[in-house]
Amino acid sequence: MTAKQILDKKGRKVFFVHENAVIYEAVKALAELRIGLLLIKNDENTTVGVLSERDVVNKCVYLNKDPHTDLVKDIMTPRVNIKIAKETDTIHELMSLMNEAKIRHLPIVKNDELEGIVSIGDVLKAMLELKEFEIKSLSGYISGQY
Repeated sequence: MTAKQILDKKGRKVFFVHENAVIYEAVKALAELRIGLLLIKNDENTTVGVLSERDVVNKCVYLNKDPHTDLVKDIMTPRVNIKIAKETDTIHELMSLMNEAKIRHLPIVKNDELEGIVSIGDVLKAMLELKEFEIKSLSGYISGQY
């Protein structure tokens, strides 16, 4: 199974917030949308970074930022530090990259265009579905149903 197949199932919608939004607005969006990652845009509508729940917890608290006055750009992960994957990457490649980078979300690109975001939960779900299919197939083969 590939990143493209995961996105085909879950959808490709991504959510953005402006880099000059206060941290509180981004946290509110994360909570209301029940997501773990926002893409951060600038005035030119260019993606300049991402903001994860982990960024909020680690950077906002650690750096003593005030979520009602400090800006998203002060705690976001800048674009140059973002790990990305291709839509042709397999679930095993996605999991490996997430484990190595210690991240929970991966933007997926095709021809340098954003296709969507895959979470570690999406990858685990895909892995479980694949294993269930293998078990069912092997059980059918053993029992003579195939």
